[in-house]
Amino acid sequence: MDIDAFITAHRPTWDRLDHLVKQRGRLTGAEVDELVELYQRVSTHLSIVRSASTDAMLTGRLSALVARARSAVTGAHVPAWKEFIRFFTVSFPVVAYRARWWWLATTVAFVLASWIIGAWVAANPEVQQAIASPDEVTQLVEHDFADYYSENPAASFASRVWINNAWVAAVMLIGAIFMGLPIPYLLFQNAANVAVSGGLMASRGKLDIFFGLITPHGLLELTAVFLAAAVGMRLGWTVIDPGPRKRSDAIAEQGRAVMSVALGLVVVLFVSGLIEAFVTPSGLPTWARITIGAVALIAFLAYVYVFGRRAAQAQETGDQDLAPDLAPTA
Repeated sequence: MDIDAFITAHRPTWDRLDHLVKQRGRLTGAEVDELVELYQRVSTHLSIVRSASTDAMLTGRLSALVARARSAVTGAHVPAWKEFIRFFTVSFPVVAYRARWWWLATTVAFVLASWIIGAWVAANPEVQQAIASPDEVTQLVEHDFADYYSENPAASFASRVWINNAWVAAVMLIGAIFMGLPIPYLLFQNAANVAVSGGLMASRGKLDIFFGLITPHGLLELTAVFLAAAVGMRLGWTVIDPGPRKRSDAIAEQGRAVMSVALGLVVVLFVSGLIEAFVTPSGLPTWARITIGAVALIAFLAYVYVFGRRAAQAQETGDQDLAPDLAPTA
């Protein structure tokens, strides 16, 4: 093959394709059709050059041009702001919505375990003595429990709470790596910690203070932790029962879903941290503080239900690998 003649004959086609690729965000409908046609034609040219020529520079140039054209034809990455919007309107809420029954079961189990342990501690002085001395219980009930929320500046306390809560949720999600097996134990530990404090407060007639301080931020904070635990255990169950899909595909999809929840909960836990730092220790009446926490929880659940249900009906899974690309348009 006369390579010089080949280049002379087809250079205008290559230049035209290069121009269309560079202008792909501003193409008319006819130009989009032309882009697709030229991409196919230049792909053929590349095959011919590879099989009939040893010109490495020409092969490299055409390979790069075909690769850029393929990106333009098959789809370009969605702009970052659109990916951000898609994440919070599709990816995160649909994963939470699809895990709703695991989420609900986790919540019920945690609440039941907490009530049982808390009632046991409150009703048995010998259990209280095994946990702490009477003086230590008095210190906790009269000072430490309430002082925890106000002993540090609100801004620094909010940062510390956010990091701590994010770590707790992350530990739940890390448990997914081990088929979710450590997650029930981690949940039980957290339930026991909450229940012991509640039981000790109840034994001294301070249960109103306990719920008045823990409820405003705890509603949203614990709900976020329950969601992290739910998707982690759901991933573990996927290993056992992948359904009609290949086990590797199901695990990969669910694993990416876990990552979506991890990112989404950063924002949710940030909000709960702000409530814990600025609302819980505030001078607002107890009913007002609890109302703020309840509104935050209801808003989050409504967000998951509305956006998650809509995405689920559209057969979305929250898998970022399946997110639609943008094809060149007029």
